[in-house]
Amino acid sequence: MNNESLEQKGFRFSKLLNYFLQGLLVIAPIAITIYAVYSVVSFIDNQVPIFTEKGSDGKVYVRNYGLGFLLVIVAIIF
Repeated sequence: MNNESLEQKGFRFSKLLNYFLQGLLVIAPIAITIYAVYSVVSFIDNQVPIFTEKGSDGKVYVRNYGLGFLLVIVAIIF
C-alpha cells in the first residue's frame, strides 16, 4: 500500500511538471514578443524627439506621443 501511494505521488508530480512546461511553451514566446516590441518602441521614441516643453521646475521634457509605436505597426504591416 505504501508503494502505491509513492507511485501516485510520482504520477502527480510528473503531470504537474508537464503542465508547467506546457505553460512555459505558451507564455515564453508571448513574453519575449511583448518585451521585444516594447524595446523597439522605446528605442525609436528616444531617438526621435518631436515635441519639447519646459516644465515648471525648469527641466526640458521631450514628448513624441507614440511615434515609435506607429512606426513599429507600419513596419509589421509592410
